[in-house]
Amino acid sequence: MKAIKKSLSVATVILFVLGIIVIAYFLYNAPAEMADTLAIKELGQHTQINNIFRQISILVGVEIAIGLLAIVLLITAQNQALQAKHENATTQTLSDVYTETETKQQVALSERISAVELTLQNDSAADNKVILEKILNNVCNELEACQGALYVTRQQHQKRVLELTASYAYYFAESKTISYEFGEGLIGQVAKEGKTINISTIPEGYITIVSGLGSSSPNHLIIIPLLFENSVAGILEIASFKKITKTDEEYLNGLAPILGKSLANQPQAIVNAE
Repeated sequence: MKAIKKSLSVATVILFVLGIIVIAYFLYNAPAEMADTLAIKELGQHTQINNIFRQISILVGVEIAIGLLAIVLLITAQNQALQAKHENATTQTLSDVYTETETKQQVALSERISAVELTLQNDSAADNKVILEKILNNVCNELEACQGALYVTRQQHQKRVLELTASYAYYFAESKTISYEFGEGLIGQVAKEGKTINISTIPEGYITIVSGLGSSSPNHLIIIPLLFENSVAGILEIASFKKITKTDEEYLNGLAPILGKSLANQPQAIVNAE
């Protein structure tokens, strides 16, 4: 069908051009033929006939030019309409793909968060610290993080402190208790303000990863407050050599209320403390 339309279009253009040539030829020869037919001999009458046909030629030329311009404008408008339609279709397709991808990512994210919640429910009879260690290990492995820590809020000498309760790749003496007061260091500051921080430049010496090959410092750090009943029940800290992406942060923020509830149920944990 498209081939037939194209052939007809070409044939029409050829006929149009031939028509213009025929009209031009007729108008060029018409004055002389009319003079011969009417046996006009006087020069003045010849001039009048030539002027009349010259005016007719000009009018015909103008009309043909207007017609050609109209055709060009029509074709241009159709092409622009087709291009706009194509662009809109492309934009809609990209939008649909983006929406579908985003939906799949949200579903995958929800499934990952639900898996953690299910772990807590299934292992509710086990030691809470062991469960949190297991979850933290899984989270760090998923994010390819090099270090992780969970702090629980406790009361100590009439002060709220954050005490390390679970860790991943964290090296310290077992007899040592690691804790921060609210407002102390990055951990305490996040607890005090109740806002997540995600930084790509970790202060020198803040974290050191030790292995058999030596020691090094990660580049990226995220610290998230774990809320329960509008109070900070604990803190989640993740350090990584890789950038912590927006998707990673969404995942950790999704875990925050689940971990916050779990930490609040620990012995000696405090919530709603001022």
